[in-house]
Amino acid sequence: MTVSARGSGVIKAMAGDVFNTFHIVAPDGDAFIPPCFVMAAAHEMGYYPTAHYLQQVVSVTTGWCGRVTYPLFLQMCAMLEGTRALDDATIKCYRDAFDVRGNGELSRTEFRIILATSAASELTSCEAEAIIDFLDPHGTNIVKLRDLEELLMKCLAV
Repeated sequence: MTVSARGSGVIKAMAGDVFNTFHIVAPDGDAFIPPCFVMAAAHEMGYYPTAHYLQQVVSVTTGWCGRVTYPLFLQMCAMLEGTRALDDATIKCYRDAFDVRGNGELSRTEFRIILATSAASELTSCEAEAIIDFLDPHGTNIVKLRDLEELLMKCLAV
């Protein structure tokens, strides 16, 4: 799973700014992003990886003592670049992935679990409940994935 940042579409100026925001300097003089800031740095770059995919990427782009140096950060960005675009096709892929029963519906509990465990989601429980209530305004205990898709499409149009 090795990818070069060269020619990958990674915006190096932005990556440099994000790296400079989240890096610390070790006593040996190495600047690096510590593991606890990797997700925040990915979000600042506009990436929306799943938790599993981010773990895979971090496992191959982490250097000595869990350090993500600037070259490794560029490599990580190149690998995550495909998660940047939240476009129509990506939204449809997520809708299809969540449609485990093939009926286009999830229970409120199932959707709550998705919101709570999403790597790209930093919602409070109140925010998650507000989203669920918005998608199930009549309290039917059903979240229609088509409604979620339409909501996300409207967000993209803004």
